[in-house]
Amino acid sequence: MPTSRLRTASAVFVTLAATATAAPVTAAPAFSGTAVAAAPSSVVRQPVDFNGDGYEDMVASVPDGTVSGIKKAGYVVVHPGDAKGINPARHQVINQNTPGVPGSASANARFGGSAPADIDADGYTDLLVSAGNGRPVILFGGKSGLGTRAAEFQGHGQSQGEAVGDFDGDGRADVAGIDNAEWAGKIVLSENIGADGSVGNTRTALTADGVTTYEGVQAADINNDGKGDLLVTTGCNDEPDCGGTPLYLSTGTGFTHTPIVTAPGTYLNHASVTVGSVNGDAYPDLVLTRQPTGLDSDVDFPSKGGAVAVALGGPN
Repeated sequence: MPTSRLRTASAVFVTLAATATAAPVTAAPAFSGTAVAAAPSSVVRQPVDFNGDGYEDMVASVPDGTVSGIKKAGYVVVHPGDAKGINPARHQVINQNTPGVPGSASANARFGGSAPADIDADGYTDLLVSAGNGRPVILFGGKSGLGTRAAEFQGHGQSQGEAVGDFDGDGRADVAGIDNAEWAGKIVLSENIGADGSVGNTRTALTADGVTTYEGVQAADINNDGKGDLLVTTGCNDEPDCGGTPLYLSTGTGFTHTPIVTAPGTYLNHASVTVGSVNGDAYPDLVLTRQPTGLDSDVDFPSKGGAVAVALGGPN
């Protein structure tokens, strides 16, 4: 059975290109924002532990990776943690040619986008992996880690971006997925997920207005109320210089739009968002980065070289 102790190794989730080089980071003016009060010290995030040994593990997504000569087939690399941290020499590569994983590696499938959570509530962290135009795959954790048991996720349809969280606060993992099959896109929640990937219930969480499109979704309990919130990346059907990163706080039965920072919304256009802890107060924080786009919105942007913003999570 998995243990409850949490050791020194920390979980890291990264998305990699097939080949990549590190670049130096330079300071840039941040957007304005509002600080919030610290969270209670009793609030503890859930560790990512695929094999239940009490040490956090690391997974890297490589959706553009080559598998057996097949370009952009994609894979994930799992590094188990131990008492000394993460050892790069110890790793496991999982792709759609791995025995037991549904599907087969194919060109441009881009298998690899991943979201960790204990989906089947057995105490081991599982991994929901997107698979391009196919259905996502659930890699279930266990005593031997990932890869011994897997199932095709039977939720909202083709994989267009997924996030895992407990959006209704019932203690079970749910999946939020993007569905842009129609002109007005939707974000659909899949609830009561079974060990075979089946879904007991689906409901529409958000519906676009016919102009806005949904391009990405992340989940985090920003205000630590026990319900997962949605951070959505948006664009527009007919306008390239459009879009943003709205935050929707869960009410348990629906979602309420909540501004992220106090700066004009145009500053958030074309921003990439990462969720993590910046100040260690147990509330998830948002780090937004924006690079020049060559579009008209660059004219109004205060920093011509791009900028980084930190929006601190809090009770409100």
